[in-house]
Amino acid sequence: MKVRIIGVLIIVIAFLVYLSVYTVEENQRAVLFKLGELEQTNIQPGLHFKWPFIDKVIKLNHQLLTLRSRSNQFKTSDNKSVLVGFLVKWDISNIKQYFHSTQGNMQQAENRLSQILKEGLGSHLNKLTLKEIITGGHDLSKTVVSANAQKIAKQLGVRVNDMRIVSVNLPSNVAKSVYKRMESQRARIAARYRAHGKDDAEKIRAKADSSRSKILANAYRQSQKLRGQGDAMAAEIYAKAYNKNPQFYAFYRSLQAYRQVFDNGNNVLVLGPTSQFFRYFNQSEGNGKK
Repeated sequence: MKVRIIGVLIIVIAFLVYLSVYTVEENQRAVLFKLGELEQTNIQPGLHFKWPFIDKVIKLNHQLLTLRSRSNQFKTSDNKSVLVGFLVKWDISNIKQYFHSTQGNMQQAENRLSQILKEGLGSHLNKLTLKEIITGGHDLSKTVVSANAQKIAKQLGVRVNDMRIVSVNLPSNVAKSVYKRMESQRARIAARYRAHGKDDAEKIRAKADSSRSKILANAYRQSQKLRGQGDAMAAEIYAKAYNKNPQFYAFYRSLQAYRQVFDNGNNVLVLGPTSQFFRYFNQSEGNGKK
């Protein structure tokens, strides 16, 4: 009987010790409530003790947390709609304030933080035009959290370390009008380039035609000059040949004339027998004429 009582006492003591001991990991911080009242905050990592059934311990993530917001619709300075999604790196800076503001509910903290930053981002985007946002006229890769948003976040007991824009899109009705306007703008630019290209092509073609005409004219003048020089040289050669032996030169010229006339058998000439054309036919060694 005593053994059973001792066994039961050991089990009860072990159970009470189990309920009294708790550990806080390196990436955690803990708070302790005594009878529902916040007693201790920012309990550091290690082994700790509490009163069973009286104290309650809640452990918090002490790491850098990530909040990714879905795309939200904002208005630009030119009264256009744009869908922007953002990502936030945050952590708990004041555990006591965090519990007073959110009761330690992380989902509630993220919802309130998201709303604060969304309002701050909306104020920032309201100063930009849609063109600046879409075409990159303003750098949205990193948006600095405003001092007001940081101050409000501090009231929640959290600190915003970084905020970045992760997506920029257009609503379907706005996207169609924007793409249509961009298409028209690109078409105008293309037409302007084509017109400039056509003008340049006409100038190049006119210049090429002018150069061609000059080249042909120069070639013609050169050919005429060379032809004239050749004719002069030929005439000089003929004159020298004639002066050296006029009778032979006259005979040679007559033979060339005979060849040209009688080259085609169909040629018919009506000439008198005493014509100068046949003067060499009437001369022969037999009749003694020269």
